[in-house]
Amino acid sequence: MGHDHRPYPVRLGDRFPADGPAQWGADTSLVELPWSWSSDDYVYLEFVAFRRSIMPGLRRPADMFDNFADDLRWMVGNVGHGVYNVVFHPQVIGRGHRLLALEAWLDDIAELGLTFARCEDVAAAHLAGRRFGIEPRPVT
Repeated sequence: MGHDHRPYPVRLGDRFPADGPAQWGADTSLVELPWSWSSDDYVYLEFVAFRRSIMPGLRRPADMFDNFADDLRWMVGNVGHGVYNVVFHPQVIGRGHRLLALEAWLDDIAELGLTFARCEDVAAAHLAGRRFGIEPRPVT
């Protein structure tokens, strides 16, 4: 969760001294792709009871997809070549009403001109020097 729309290298050897600022370690060749709990279906749609808390879930899938779509619209308008990672768990998204909402969301965002890619391909492009997550968005 180090950046909202840009891949970045994982660091090794970060230090957090009690008496000073963080000291960042060396970059590695492992690429972290942007991700957030807010783009994961599980937290919206599943109910989980823990010993000391409850993750309520069970929200309307349309509400979740509205959030995803608004995040994408913001990214398209403000970030050049942004990466938006959505996580769908098969046991979560794979219910009838949720699949209908997924289809409606895909139809809704089709107008945004997005490119869909596998995570490994985005990471490889990043390692090859492709720039992602350019802010502010370049004027075209």
